[in-house]
Amino acid sequence: MNIILLRHGETDWNQAGRLQGHMDIPLNQNGRLQISHAAQILADLYPDIDLVISSPLSRAFSV
Repeated sequence: MNIILLRHGETDWNQAGRLQGHMDIPLNQNGRLQISHAAQILADLYPDIDLVISSPLSRAFSV
C-alpha cells in the first residue's frame, strides 16, 4: 500500500505569506500549473490509484 500526501498548489495568499486556515482561497495560475504537473506525475507513477481523500476547499481539488 502506498500513502501519498500532497499539499495544495499556490494561492495568492501563499505568495503574500498570509495564513489561509479554512478560508476557501482559490489556486492562482501558478498553483493550477503546479497541480496539473503533480497530477501528471502521480498518474505516471501510480496509474491504479484506488482512493483519493481531499479537503472540500477548492484549492485542494480540481474537477
